[in-house]
Amino acid sequence: MRVGIIRPDSSLHDSELATDFHFVLAQQCLASEAYSTYYREAAERGEFVLLDNGAAELGRSVSAEDLLKACELINPSVVVAPDVLFDSDATIFRTMQFLGRVGGRYKVMAVPQGRNDEDYLETFHLFNQQSSIAWLGLTKYATPAFGSRVALLKIIEPIVDKPCHLLGLWYDALELLEEKQFSFAKSTDSSRPVKLALQGLHMLEHERYTKDPALQFFEHVLTEEERALAISNAHCFISLAGGL
Repeated sequence: MRVGIIRPDSSLHDSELATDFHFVLAQQCLASEAYSTYYREAAERGEFVLLDNGAAELGRSVSAEDLLKACELINPSVVVAPDVLFDSDATIFRTMQFLGRVGGRYKVMAVPQGRNDEDYLETFHLFNQQSSIAWLGLTKYATPAFGSRVALLKIIEPIVDKPCHLLGLWYDALELLEEKQFSFAKSTDSSRPVKLALQGLHMLEHERYTKDPALQFFEHVLTEEERALAISNAHCFISLAGGL
């Protein structure tokens, strides 16, 4: 799988932390000119730029209007349609509404949601059959409904008709060793290599990580020690996922 490493603005040009697959947050595109410029230029070079709607970070997707503004700023390869965590009906409504607004200008990724496995799979089947949806995003938040994302991948393997992106890491990065075996799972993303480094932790020490609500992640400037550990973590992440 290809991987996108989410990192602070000051580390965007750090070649040791960059790949040619970019996972980009819409809210940061609108907040930082340096950020949006970097990813617009990556898109212009023909690199893969996936524009996310920010739901995992913010607790809700940015508005369709803001998501389209971010599209105009960077011209992404694919944009993630708005979804609502654990709510299939609201996700379907917002996704279909967004598809109408996009009108074919951008390739769209839809993210199935649901309150349980049955609810989730109903949304998955609808999106999987929708010709105007180019990609499917399989969120880490599906883990509680299925026990693991690997279990979900096994269920959908015989029927999935679209390339899939694995949105974030749920807990144990070692799950990537199984997830990468599914040919339709094309890519994944995480800020974990950097966030763990900020606490002096290696990639597989996730159980020791504690969320810091005061952290201004995108404004943070890595120290040399943090950068060295982030690079080590990034290499581990890439190795676990099986590629760049």
